[in-house]
Amino acid sequence: MTARPTAYRPYQWREHRLSRGWEPDEFIAHLRTEAARLGLTLPHTWQLLHAVFLWENHREPVPVCWDRLIHRVFDTPAERQAA
Repeated sequence: MTARPTAYRPYQWREHRLSRGWEPDEFIAHLRTEAARLGLTLPHTWQLLHAVFLWENHREPVPVCWDRLIHRVFDTPAERQAA
């Protein structure tokens, strides 16, 4: 008996990014804008591009601190984190 393959579920933030027609560098520009509003400093663009690639291809989970910033960029409600 072979296992049925599960349907591929694209990374949720990738769906939001693509629905807005943003390339990864445009997404990063929005991350930078939101981070500046919050007084945060982000890594170099090439490091962010690498991180976004890893997140969007399910190679690394999105860290909680980034997830919250991304929620702000896409204006989506953040899920409650377990305490």
